[in-house]
Amino acid sequence: SIYVSGPNGVIRVWKGGEEKSVAALQGHRDLVTSMTVLKDGSLLSSSADGSLIHWNTKAYIGQAKYSGSEKSLSCCIVVYNRSLASRLHTDTDHVFIGGSWDSNLYLWNPRHVTPIKVLSAHDNPVKALVSFESEAGMRLASGAANGEIIIWDLTQLRIMNKISAHTEAIYSLGFENDMLISSSRDNKIRFWDQKLELAREFESEDGFARKFSIFRKNFMVVLSGVKTIEIWDLKTQRVVEKRESKDIISEVTVMDDNKILVARRNEVNALKYVNKKMTTIKVIHKFRTQVRYPPMVVKSVFDALFTANQ
Repeated sequence: SIYVSGPNGVIRVWKGGEEKSVAALQGHRDLVTSMTVLKDGSLLSSSADGSLIHWNTKAYIGQAKYSGSEKSLSCCIVVYNRSLASRLHTDTDHVFIGGSWDSNLYLWNPRHVTPIKVLSAHDNPVKALVSFESEAGMRLASGAANGEIIIWDLTQLRIMNKISAHTEAIYSLGFENDMLISSSRDNKIRFWDQKLELAREFESEDGFARKFSIFRKNFMVVLSGVKTIEIWDLKTQRVVEKRESKDIISEVTVMDDNKILVARRNEVNALKYVNKKMTTIKVIHKFRTQVRYPPMVVKSVFDALFTANQ
C-alpha cells in the first residue's frame, strides 16, 4: 500500500498497481506532517492541527484521535519497548511519541487519547524524532529548529546528552549502521558515532537537506532543496547521480535496495537506481500532494507493481 498526504489533511491510499486510490482517510483538520506504519499494518499520522490519528487500514477508518498539544505536531513515531510501556503503566508493548512546535515531546498510551507523559527540554520546536537501540539500551533522539539534538534514555525517561548538531533547523533524523544521522537546513548531513562524536559529514549541493535515506548500505539518496535528488556514494563521499525536477519534490523514500519513490506536486513516481543511473520505472499515481509539509510515502510493499514493470 502507498499513503500520500494531500491538501486539507486528507490521506489517499493506493493498493498495488491500481490506477485510482481505494480510500481517503479523513480526520485531520490541517495538513499532515508525518506518517508511520505499525507492525500490525495500521497507520499513525500527525498533523498541524496538533493531533495524532491511529488508522485502521483494513476498514479505512480512524481508530483513535489523540490530543494534547495546542500547537502543530511536526513528527510522530511508534516505539516498541516493554520496559518503557511498563514504566508508563500501559498495557501494550508500544507507545506513541509526537514532537510539537511548543518544544515538547508527548507520549501516549495507544489506549488513551490524552498524553501520559510530557518531556520538556528543547527551547525550540521539535522537528524530527528517531528511536534506536544502543549498547546501554533504548534511546530516543529529538531534533529541534535551532539545530540541537537531545538524546533520551527511554527506560528512565531522562536526558542522556545534548549536542549542537547543526547551525539551523534539523529536518530529518535516522539511525543506520550504529550511527545517528541528521540532516538540516544548513545543507549538512552528519553521521554521529555511539559517543555522539562527528564521524562523517556531507554537504548537499543544491540547497538544504530536507530528507535522506540509506540504501544498499553504501548509498544515500538526498532530497536537496525543493527540486533536486542526489545519490551519494558513502565510501567515496561523492555525488554519483543527480536528477532535477521541473516541479517541487515533496518527499523521497527508498524501497528495497535500489527502488526510490518520489512524490512531486501532482504525481508519485517510482525510480530505480542501477548502473549509476536513475531510471523512471513508472508514474504510479496522479494526485495533488501537499507542499507546505512533505507528505510521507510509507509501507513499502510493491512487489507486484515492480515485478510487472521491470
